Amino acid sequence: QSSVLGSARVVAVEDKAAPLIIMQSYDPIERGALLGPWTEKFYRAVGRRPNRQALDGRIIASQADVITMVGEHHVVFVDRGQADGVEEGNVFTVVRSGDLYGRDPYAAPWDGDLPKEDVGHLLVIDVKERASAALVTRSLKELVIGDRVEMRADDGGSGGN
Repeated sequence: QSSVLGSARVVAVEDKAAPLIIMQSYDPIERGALLGPWTEKFYRAVGRRPNRQALDGRIIASQADVITMVGEHHVVFVDRGQADGVEEGNVFTVVRSGDLYGRDPYAAPWDGDLPKEDVGHLLVIDVKERASAALVTRSLKELVIGDRVEMRADDGGSGGN
């Protein structure tokens, strides 16, 4: 996971250094911060791709460390990746089972004695070997780290566009 701290412009090229002017700062930029090439387009379009198989997993992190619950338009990370058959454009369904009454609101509920319900959809936007980043495209409830996810073999395209 990488965070863009800001943007800078090279103002000169010298033998051992290249002085920069910071043009924008989204977070503090400190000595030792890494540099990369700038692109005007931060995002790229990701099209829906049919799920080729069924697969279970969990939400293991969110993009923003300071929030404990996530919803639509947030990015989360799931514990399944390319080695598990996940492809960019696949959709995971977030599922829950259980009653939240009297429970920690930040813990993912699961009670195998009760029926499960679909509470969200995730569109996979980046895949690594053992994990994937996914955009929350639909959430009926706040999602938390630890929530269970299912990639269901396509049944005609249901599950979030």
